[in-house]
Amino acid sequence: MIQVLTLSDAKVPRAMVEASVETISYAGIGPTAISLSWTESTDFTFTSYALRESTAGPVGPWSVVANIFDKANTTYYFAGLAPGGTEWWEIVYQNTTGSRETIPPLQSTQPPVASLTVSQTTSTSAQLVWDNNAGYGGHLAFASYQLMKSANGGAFSLETVISDYARHSYTVSDLLASTSYSFYLITTDQCTGCPASFPSPSSSNTVSIQTPGPLTSAISAPTNPVEVGEPASFTCAAGGGVPPYTYSWGFGDGAAGEGAMLSHTYGTPGVVAVSCTVTDNLGTAAKDSTDVMVGSDPSIVTFTVSPSTLLPGDKVTFDVSASGGYGALSYSYANLPPGCLTTNSTSLSCYPTSSGNYRVTVTVTDRGMESANATAVLTVGPQRVLGLSQAMGLAVIFGGVAAIGVLILSIFLTLRRKRRPPALTTG
Repeated sequence: MIQVLTLSDAKVPRAMVEASVETISYAGIGPTAISLSWTESTDFTFTSYALRESTAGPVGPWSVVANIFDKANTTYYFAGLAPGGTEWWEIVYQNTTGSRETIPPLQSTQPPVASLTVSQTTSTSAQLVWDNNAGYGGHLAFASYQLMKSANGGAFSLETVISDYARHSYTVSDLLASTSYSFYLITTDQCTGCPASFPSPSSSNTVSIQTPGPLTSAISAPTNPVEVGEPASFTCAAGGGVPPYTYSWGFGDGAAGEGAMLSHTYGTPGVVAVSCTVTDNLGTAAKDSTDVMVGSDPSIVTFTVSPSTLLPGDKVTFDVSASGGYGALSYSYANLPPGCLTTNSTSLSCYPTSSGNYRVTVTVTDRGMESANATAVLTVGPQRVLGLSQAMGLAVIFGGVAAIGVLILSIFLTLRRKRRPPALTTG
C-alpha cells in the first residue's frame, strides 16, 4: 500500500552496524510535490521503513515523514512543498536489531512554478503563453491548467480549463475596450495510483494588460472647394488602438498615398470621395471618408454692352456670360454711369443720366470665393434738347446762337446811329 502524506512520530531504533547498500531517489518532481522511491529491503528481520526529511542540510535535523511497514512498498508521494525549495530525504531501514540510513541522503530542489506571459494580438484579444517545469513520473502526474481572469481589479474567475499537458498557450477573445485585465495560471498535478488524487496545485505569476480604446480615423480636408491644378492639403488623425500607426489614402481619382499629412493635386473638377485608413500596431484598421468638391476657377466668356454709345436717357444693357467655378455664381458691376445700379444678375439694363466715358467692370464670384472680372466701355454723349432728335436739337442750338448774335448786332448798330452828330449846313 502506498503511504501518502502520512506523518508519524515513531521512534527510530539505534543504527545497525552493517553498512547501507540501499539508495533513495525520485521518479517525478513538480513545484509542490515529489514522488520518491528507494531500494527494497532484503532483510528477513525487516520491521519498517522510516522516511525522513530535512530542510536544513544532509546531516539534519531530520523529521520523520512516514513509517511504512510493508516491505514491498518502496514509493511515496509527498505534496505541499515550496516551489524552488531544497530538501534532503533518507530512508531508515529498521529490523529487530536496529537500523541504518541510506547514504548519502537524496537532495532535491523543487522546480519553479509556471512562468506566464501575455501579448496582445488584437485590440480585443490577448494570447497567454506559459511553461511547465515539472518532471512527471512515478506517482506524480499532470491534472490540468486553469486560467484565471480579472477585469479592472475585480475578483478572479475561471476563464478556461485545459487538460492537455502539451498545450502551453491560450487566446482570450472578446475583451472589452479600455479595460485592465489580469491573468494567472494554476497548474494542478496529482497522485496517480493513489487511493485519492491528492491534487498539488501551484500558481504562476500574474500578468496584466490594458486594452486600448476603439481605433479611430478622422480626416481633416479643405472646407472650401479644391481648385483644379492647385495642391490641396489633407490630414488624418488616429486615436485609440495601439501605436504606432500607419496611414493609407485614397483620393477618389485613382491616386493613393501614405502618411498622416499629404498634399494632392486634382486634374479634373467634380465631387471625389477621399478616404484615410488607419492601421495600428496590432493590425486593427479604422477608416474615415469625406466628399471633396473639386472645381475650376470661374471665368468670363463674354461681357458686352449694347449700345456702346448713346445719349443720356437712352437705355443700355450689359450682358455677361461666365463658366466654371464652384456652385452658384454671383455678379456685381462697378463704375456704372449715374442712373445705373449694380445687380446680381447676368444682365443689367438701365438709363444713364450723365454723359461721359465709363469703363464698367463686372466681377463673377463662386462659392469658393474665387472670382474673375471683365471690362466694357460705355460712351454717353451730350445732353439732347427735350422733345427733339439729336440733329434737330443741334440745329435749334446753333440757330438760337445765330439769332442772338443778329439781335446783338442790331442793337449795337441802332445805338451807334443815335449817337451820330447833326450835319453842318452852309449858306
